[in-house]
Amino acid sequence: MKEELITYETAVLAKEKGFDIPCSNGWSRCPNLDILLYNDAMVPHILEQPTQALLTKWLREKQNIDIIVQPERYSDGTNYCTQALMFDHKNGDSSENFVVDGTYLFNDNNEYPTYELAVEKALYEGLKLIKL
Repeated sequence: MKEELITYETAVLAKEKGFDIPCSNGWSRCPNLDILLYNDAMVPHILEQPTQALLTKWLREKQNIDIIVQPERYSDGTNYCTQALMFDHKNGDSSENFVVDGTYLFNDNNEYPTYELAVEKALYEGLKLIKL
């Protein structure tokens, strides 16, 4: 099994929102050209590409945003519903554990055909909850 990497669009938003953990995958600027090249070599990245698991952990531990994926099982297969929940811990009181934003499911019909697509959507929407 291989860890799923986030998409370019999610990586751009993650960088805008402060994600700065060095990763083994990412995009680098091509020398003498104004283009980005995807690479996994030991070249400095201008845009990191973390795994979905690493970005999920960063959102949870640094931004108080939880990513939730729930299966919906049907006789002809499984779809996945997803949420991104941002919690307010401003008062420092652990009893103050209420959701500030993101209490809804994403997608028109709230379901994705794969777990990874659901996680990607929740990561993107979770990043959008971060106010700079």
